Amino acid sequence: MASGNPRNPTLHFWDVPAALLGLAVAGALSRIPLLGEYGLLWIGAPAAFVALRRLALPQLTPAATAPRPSLSIWQRLGAYFCLILGGVITLIAGIAFYINATRETRPEFTWQLLLPIAIGGALAMVGIRRLT
Repeated sequence: MASGNPRNPTLHFWDVPAALLGLAVAGALSRIPLLGEYGLLWIGAPAAFVALRRLALPQLTPAATAPRPSLSIWQRLGAYFCLILGGVITLIAGIAFYINATRETRPEFTWQLLLPIAIGGALAMVGIRRLT
């Protein structure tokens, strides 16, 4: 039988660092040479780290029936700032990633742009999560 306090299935603040840690582990594990010269990209690592965080530390996820706190004007401005800044970082890094991926001059530099895309996306998601 499930516990009497069901947890909210939506993403929360502590899921973002867990997903970023999973992304870092995926980057490290992708360097392991498998199948010749190709590295295996562990795409499921961020989701696995979020699930592991929810299993190991369920008290960090508020209950589904928990009341939503009202935001002050400064908290709302901070959330919009994170949303806009993260979107701009992701957009610029995505454009640079596309340009570098279509050219074959330095392919090793292309994959280094995934980190700014992940950070910008995480900032934008923190802003969206704070507003919703």
